[in-house]
Amino acid sequence: LVSSPGSPSDRAASPAMGAAVALAAFPAPSKERSTQALLARPDLITLTTEDGDEISAVHIRRGKGGTDRVVIYSHGNAEDLGQRLAYLDLMSKICATDVLAYEYPGYGCSEGTPSEES
Repeated sequence: LVSSPGSPSDRAASPAMGAAVALAAFPAPSKERSTQALLARPDLITLTTEDGDEISAVHIRRGKGGTDRVVIYSHGNAEDLGQRLAYLDLMSKICATDVLAYEYPGYGCSEGTPSEES
């Protein structure tokens, strides 16, 4: 099959349509569920920001053998730490390293207000 580019108005609608389809096909997981998963972690720690807000973090340790490497992981936009836990566990295992991952203020069960600055 050969397809030709649509009109300029068709191309302009494509990103908006793609976003709408993505939201319908891949709805955001429940914040309550990801918060519960995070709070159940034995490696959950609390950090204090410069503004005095307490934020959640996990320090996944490689195991008894230890490691001299630590990956510091910052989750992406429109997600929270609780949604990334399985990925972080797998990263620690495959890369044979500790992983320290933190929550942004106002995300998940962390205090504060979400902002571009945080």
